[in-house]
Amino acid sequence: MLDTAKKIGYLGLGILSITRERAEKLVDDLVARGEVAPRDAGKIVDDLVARGEEERKKLDQHIDEHLRRMTGRLGLATDTAVGELQAEVAALKAELAALKERLAALEAGRGDTGQGR
Repeated sequence: MLDTAKKIGYLGLGILSITRERAEKLVDDLVARGEVAPRDAGKIVDDLVARGEEERKKLDQHIDEHLRRMTGRLGLATDTAVGELQAEVAALKAELAALKERLAALEAGRGDTGQGR
């Protein structure tokens, strides 16, 4: 039994890349050698696949957090910051266009040709 637990533990080292199909094959091999009871096979496969998903999620979270820290250290803009800047630029462009229209209307009202500037 200790040997079987060790094998499952070793399997856990590669858990991030295990698929359900691969887990089923590995557990079927253990069942065929009599190291795992057939009645336990399904639960072991489910546990391995679930553990793999949990580990993948933890790894994804760890990578995301690391990238956020590195982005901050390097002074790189985040998608959120870029989006905010794009919105601000769009607002400033709209304000500038409105001011140009207003200036043009004022100049047209005075008959100003803009030559004296």
